[in-house]
Amino acid sequence: MILKILAVIGLSTFEIYLAITAGLVAGLSKITILLCTLSGGIMGVFIAAFLGKKIEHWLLQFRNKPAKPKNTSTLIYKIWNKYGIVGLSLVGTFLFGAPIAMGVGVGFNAPLQKMVPLCLIAVVIRCFTFTYLGNSIRGLF
Repeated sequence: MILKILAVIGLSTFEIYLAITAGLVAGLSKITILLCTLSGGIMGVFIAAFLGKKIEHWLLQFRNKPAKPKNTSTLIYKIWNKYGIVGLSLVGTFLFGAPIAMGVGVGFNAPLQKMVPLCLIAVVIRCFTFTYLGNSIRGLF
């Protein structure tokens, strides 16, 4: 039982959808899945926020060639240009996950003091919503 819970927490650090599915397959209760995904999602936000610059610098040391011009027509740039920090934190967390949204925010030099609370709010909403939907779907089968 403890290994199942730790697996769901570990999966939700990176991807909440996969963690909820794994929790449902493992036969965990909806409250256990919710608490595991909340704790893992919150850990994912803090890991990305506090280790983001270090990871960026570590990755850049392997780059030998100059950086390519950035493609500003991608979805993440459109969200950033239209909605700013709020859009990147809330919409980015729902679409791509909190660690990716935080990583992009670090790349855009967004202030983490504003971004972390917004990502945490999005993680809580996302966990409640998708745990409820996952349990509703499980009830159909």
